[in-house]
Amino acid sequence: MKKTFVIVLSTLLLLSGCSDSDDNFSDSGLFNVPLNGSCLMVNMGNYSESNGSIGLLYYGQPIDQNVFKKANGYPLRSIIESATITDKYILLMCGNEDKVEIIDKRTFKEVCPAITGIGLPRYATIVGNFAYVTCVNPTWTDSVGHIVKLDLTSKKTVTKIKVKGNPEGITHIGDKVYAASANGIYQIDTQQDKVESFIALKQPTVTARYFVIDADGDLWLSYSSYDENGNGTNCGVAEYTPGGDSFKRYIPLKRMNGDAYIDLAPGKQTLYYMYSSEIVGGKNPEAETRIYAVDLTEGSVMEKATCTGHGFYGFNVDPKTGNIYTANVNGFITNSMLSIYNSNGQLLQDGLMTGVGTCRFYFYQ
Repeated sequence: MKKTFVIVLSTLLLLSGCSDSDDNFSDSGLFNVPLNGSCLMVNMGNYSESNGSIGLLYYGQPIDQNVFKKANGYPLRSIIESATITDKYILLMCGNEDKVEIIDKRTFKEVCPAITGIGLPRYATIVGNFAYVTCVNPTWTDSVGHIVKLDLTSKKTVTKIKVKGNPEGITHIGDKVYAASANGIYQIDTQQDKVESFIALKQPTVTARYFVIDADGDLWLSYSSYDENGNGTNCGVAEYTPGGDSFKRYIPLKRMNGDAYIDLAPGKQTLYYMYSSEIVGGKNPEAETRIYAVDLTEGSVMEKATCTGHGFYGFNVDPKTGNIYTANVNGFITNSMLSIYNSNGQLLQDGLMTGVGTCRFYFYQ
């Protein structure tokens, strides 16, 4: 990928450089980079090497890489599927180690030994002092996965809630948790920790993937199937109003990755999704990848891609600026290269080195 900076007059404070030093740590162990406006980067790592890591970037400051290792003196020794940020903690879903790491939001130090033995954690949502974590079946068959409830006070597992399929995305509205699994949504009552209902998509063979919540408080669920080459088929997003017994609207998408990852622009009326010409990961140079927009109000899909590049494995949108963060993962065999676009698809920065398998971006508010 080109290592050329595109200078945009309206964006003077861009990220500069990449640092592996301890310059941003104070003598007290606290991070000196202001967290408000910072972005936590999840570098998934390579499964065979278990070299996942996290980094922190802030406008006008160098990127701090491997902040977990710097803060704790040892690496995570796992791949990282995702992160969830609370008012005090960062929870890291460490897939191939079957554990959830809980670290301090400011110092990045472990607050307790990793919670282990919960089985391939994927994503989490926070309800009060509890985390609900999706965990897939270790065999990856469409049989039984589960939602694990963790007590963030005692740092222990409370219970496991079985669901059909391999749950991925999870969110909550009030005291109701919604998990994407099999071909629909499981609604879970957090008072009883029991499944209340299952809302099925009209296509029985598709798999539910991820959620976003729009400006009206409706859930949008992405769904997809895989063809023989691993590409997404029969893909789209579906709208669900909490309390309903069915989906109210479907927007089919002819171009979408099988992973079906989605995010929202500020205002929560524009949805973004990814497409790649072939499966991303395991090679270099990587396949061409694009990010497209959907107008949720009109239900219209933009024919022209907002962003185009190579090797995008994941992305997220800054909820304040609307800038789109993504990276070329370079086959998961070397460091990724960060790209930042504005909402018009204009490249703000390119070629900034991050970690291995950079795929998720979380913005401190």
